[in-house]
Amino acid sequence: MTFVKWIRAAHGKMERVGYSLEWLETINGYLACAFDRMLVHNSTLVYWLLGPEAIGHAFIRYTLPITWDFSEAAIPNKVRGSYQFCLDKVLTSMEAISRVHAVETPNCVILCQSATDPINRKVDAIITDPPYYDAIPYADLSDFFFVWLRRTVDDQFFSALSETLTPKVDEIVQHTGRFKGNRDQAKKFYEEGIAKSFQSACQTLANDGRMVVVFAHKAPDAWETLVKAMIESGLVVTTSWPIDTEKGKRQSAQGTAALATSLWLVCRKRPVKARVGHYSRVKREMQERITERLRYFWDAKVRGPDFVWAAIGPALESYSSYKEVRRNTGEPFTVTEFLTEVRRIVTDFALGKVLHGASTEALDEWTRYYLMHKDYFGTENAPVGECILLAQGYGVSLDDLSAAQVGLLKRAGSGNARKLLGHTERTSDWIGHEHTSGRIPMIDVIHRAMKLWDAGESAHINAYFHEHGLQENTLFKAVVQALIETSPQGNSERSLLETLINYEPGEPVSGISFPRQSKKENEGQLTFDDIS
Repeated sequence: MTFVKWIRAAHGKMERVGYSLEWLETINGYLACAFDRMLVHNSTLVYWLLGPEAIGHAFIRYTLPITWDFSEAAIPNKVRGSYQFCLDKVLTSMEAISRVHAVETPNCVILCQSATDPINRKVDAIITDPPYYDAIPYADLSDFFFVWLRRTVDDQFFSALSETLTPKVDEIVQHTGRFKGNRDQAKKFYEEGIAKSFQSACQTLANDGRMVVVFAHKAPDAWETLVKAMIESGLVVTTSWPIDTEKGKRQSAQGTAALATSLWLVCRKRPVKARVGHYSRVKREMQERITERLRYFWDAKVRGPDFVWAAIGPALESYSSYKEVRRNTGEPFTVTEFLTEVRRIVTDFALGKVLHGASTEALDEWTRYYLMHKDYFGTENAPVGECILLAQGYGVSLDDLSAAQVGLLKRAGSGNARKLLGHTERTSDWIGHEHTSGRIPMIDVIHRAMKLWDAGESAHINAYFHEHGLQENTLFKAVVQALIETSPQGNSERSLLETLINYEPGEPVSGISFPRQSKKENEGQLTFDDIS
């Protein structure tokens, strides 16, 4: 309250010495911004940073969790979290803004109105980073700052601070609390609101104008809603760029579908006379455009989940140029089908790079995931959020991939990270014989062969090779070679893989015996013919 008192007093002092209204509002506004920033570092929600041994801040994620051992700063001193520290941050921002305004710029007009209402004039550019379902409750978090701004500068900015709290009823987010816990109603409200906001933006945009949409949340549901809203509003994507804008270590990225890069989609108005697209033509255009851009992204070292999702933009350039796309049968080629098709093209491209051009048509989703996870993360701990996105790109569930005994991943330590399992860590006797998906993954076949080799009974490994046709299977050898190349030199698993790729059935394998399966265990066993 002391800071509130003296910020208000500063306004009165400047007014008495003759400062203009514009200067009064500007200076007091910046003083209030510094004060609000100081609150982020000085509340009962603040945690202590162990590494640098310094004050943290309240917003470790987009929530306000209770912190039982909160830390406090010595506000009068020049330390992290002090008023001087926060004021310096504001002044640094002012310097950057002033450099932008050093060139001639038009006067700004700020409109406080709903995004679903078009303005009464056309604009050349619209740039937006829309909300993503229930990712961030913006209005609720804003109240943390709003209540103190009202105490500090309400008389200078009354029109913006007249309410007790920020307005929330019409906010376009999926907030189940506003619908008595009904998730379906909250989801419907969000989707309808996003659609209306894009329609409004398209109406406001000049005929030769451009709209930029920033999207960092890569959950399939969010993408389907965004793409559908853009196309139905009359927008067409002209280009797209994955840009490194997100903090990789932010808490909100841990365990969520958020990436290190955000996708910037540049759009224009679709011509009024745009026709209906035919699936075969659109697919051909999409394939050509995606392949061209994927080569660029790959050469730019974009990898992992970012690479899988970076192709959405180039694919949209083809898909969104038509008012709708239909198959030869007349049935619509839906947004969901479009996203599935894009993921398939991208995964085939990425796997083609890893497998040095070998055909991936017969490769199952589990093996696709395993190869790309190992190529990107190796056997190190991987953030669960990125694992989720990579799994979504390959159409598999992270829960299934992490299933006990038969899964490919395990939880690493006490956090949410995931670690890829080697063949010795997969303990089920059914690996390489049966699978919950109904199709034995190639990675399971390889791991079974490695287990048999470790066991050392030549009869079993020879029989397994012959039963699954591994000696003649080029895809088996391509996958094994990719696993070798993604394993460190001198690694025992790499050595075993190198032996396996050169193995010819009939060679004796020394070591302990491996127990044969019973007849009952072999009943219903899939052969390699079933999975190829």
